[in-house]
Amino acid sequence: MERSSIPIGKIYFYDFSVESEWSLLTDFKGEPYVVKYPTEDMFKDANIILVASPEGIDQKFLLKAMEEGTFIIDLSNSFNEDENVPLIVDGINHELIKGVSIIANPHPISIILSLVFHQLRKKFEIDNISSVAFQPVSEFQEEGVEEFINQTVAILNATHIPRKVLKEQRAFDLIPESEKNERKIVRELERILGIKSSSITIIKAPVFHCFAVMTFLTISGDPKIEELEAEFRKNPKFKILARNQTPTPASVAGRDGIFIKISKNADFPSRYSIWTVSDNFRTGFAKNAISIIQRIVLMQ
Repeated sequence: MERSSIPIGKIYFYDFSVESEWSLLTDFKGEPYVVKYPTEDMFKDANIILVASPEGIDQKFLLKAMEEGTFIIDLSNSFNEDENVPLIVDGINHELIKGVSIIANPHPISIILSLVFHQLRKKFEIDNISSVAFQPVSEFQEEGVEEFINQTVAILNATHIPRKVLKEQRAFDLIPESEKNERKIVRELERILGIKSSSITIIKAPVFHCFAVMTFLTISGDPKIEELEAEFRKNPKFKILARNQTPTPASVAGRDGIFIKISKNADFPSRYSIWTVSDNFRTGFAKNAISIIQRIVLMQ
């Protein structure tokens, strides 16, 4: 938000964890702001509200926001499975913003994969899609990153491993995500793209930032890798590195864009693998929300 060109008149911050007035401060563009406890009055002068609370938004607040004509962008996953609330990925189905007062921001993995599949489908037929996604600890925000560091230190020093935020040992380990959460991603892709032949496995990885996804798929016509790269280069969201380079979470952290490396299976014609890496704080989840706000501002 700070790096965007969105014309912000006033900005306010609210948090359900605030216990007393002036007890919590934050800053925006170098200026200090008091974080307040949410009340129904917060909708009076607001055009857009971003909901990023783990608790989501209370039903009474939602109704009040609708009465005031406030547009809500839900980042908390509270409405991701509500068929009446559009899941928006900018550049794919942003036209659904018109005529609604609340939209949901999809999971970061859904955003990355939907953009990849959407770009390919502009020119090629794709099928038999299977993906393995590696989830960073930054999925749990700063608290998760800090606990990950503390876990690493604890293991190296043979002391107690903290599990308050991450709930499990993430340092030096790989842990499969629940099938329930994997099915959520599949359903989100179906809603955004209409793809019903995809499957996904999510692995909780011991990395700080960046989602990394390996996708295996069939592309009709047996196109050359150069043809696929040329199609991705048409969209500035994608970054294609030199053939001798491979994007990794460590190399992509702090950079904009979805970095891609494409390989072809020599033993199976028309079978390809696409390795994608994206910083979830710079591209994908955060960038998608900012792009949606920019479109809403233009509409208003």
